Amino acid sequence: TESPLRQARDPNLGNDRRNATRALDISVREANVPGALRIMDALVKALGARGMPLRIEPDGSRRTCLTIQGQVLAIRLVENTSRTEREPTKEERQEIKKYGHTYRPNRYSYEPTGALKLGIMGHNELQKVVADGKHQRVEQFLNDFVVKIEAEAVRRKRHEEHLERQRQHWEEQA
Repeated sequence: TESPLRQARDPNLGNDRRNATRALDISVREANVPGALRIMDALVKALGARGMPLRIEPDGSRRTCLTIQGQVLAIRLVENTSRTEREPTKEERQEIKKYGHTYRPNRYSYEPTGALKLGIMGHNELQKVVADGKHQRVEQFLNDFVVKIEAEAVRRKRHEEHLERQRQHWEEQA
């Protein structure tokens, strides 16, 4: 994971390193790579000891997954970013004045904040997150995160069972 993380860079997205392949799903700036690797190493070992090994999906999507109770959960470690809007250029201001709006490529700039968050992917966003705060670090909450993983797997399994019961009920009614 370390080698692709250090090589992959997309200057337009700041700390986003999703284009690195065959690596754990980590998206941090270079200065935070060692800490992020330590966190993921501890998580891989903790999950492995509980019989829940992590794997990297082979389809090139860079999803870091584990399977619990038949549920595939993807996890991701990211660095928070702050978004600032750039001032419109003279030409853009003229277009806004004339048309009321304008398309502005690279309208925002994103700066990494240094704060990390670890979560379960769901609907293209992180859920069940543990994050750095003023007085806490992600590393302190890895056990809590493992519990959240297990609870989310149970929740998803129950939801699937509920949907299956609904489908059967609708078939019976039809």
